[in-house]
Amino acid sequence: MRLFKKDLNQNQWNQELYKVIDSVHVYENGPPEVIANLRDEVIKLWQFGLLNSIDEPLSSGKCSFMNPREEGGFDDITGGSQPTIWSANCGESFGHELMFSTTLEKAKTVTNFETVKIAHGGSRMFEDWYPNNGRYWGALNSSLWSRTGGGNRWSGFIWHQGEQESFDEFDPCSTYLGNLTGLVN
Repeated sequence: MRLFKKDLNQNQWNQELYKVIDSVHVYENGPPEVIANLRDEVIKLWQFGLLNSIDEPLSSGKCSFMNPREEGGFDDITGGSQPTIWSANCGESFGHELMFSTTLEKAKTVTNFETVKIAHGGSRMFEDWYPNNGRYWGALNSSLWSRTGGGNRWSGFIWHQGEQESFDEFDPCSTYLGNLTGLVN
């Protein structure tokens, strides 16, 4: 399945992107100015070449998706590393990790890499991920260590927190930096 036809000119690409992005984002993001901003940012991705060949797997990038279990360990949703492509099951929906992997490959700074997504919707940093305390810490830790050895090494760690912390009655700004620092250290 292809996202777009290969023989579109730039104007046709823009029109197709406008239609797709508007239809995807109108349901969840409401205000037209938000939709327009999202659309414009995706157009920039295309202009920088990050959407070129998005229908084809990356040549050096792999991906995988781990869903943590409360009792420790994780479910390997992808069944191991998969070629990175938008349709890979490297997350129930493929998000910013797809563009990160595409950018990393286009920069040609590494020859082979894997983007491992470890996620659980509705989770909170301290209660769920904090070292030796969080409900999913054991799963995160075991997933990280399961991929070392055999010439593999970690070169980076990216944390993306959703909006769960924003629902607190207290100001999460007072604890968030400390919790993030503790997680990364």
